[in-house]
Amino acid sequence: MGILGYNTRILELRQEGHNIVTVMEEVTNQFGETVKRGRFSLLVSEGRQSQHGNAV
Repeated sequence: MGILGYNTRILELRQEGHNIVTVMEEVTNQFGETVKRGRFSLLVSEGRQSQHGNAV
């Protein structure tokens, strides 16, 4: 996605009440080193509506 400062955006969304889950994964980078990265997922409950009236 190319979002710089994603941690701030995740914090803002959580403060707004969005349920965001973080899963840490170990991956191998281009130098052959094992590093950790976070995968973020937005959990949406059934029936929740967006501001535009569409189910999200």
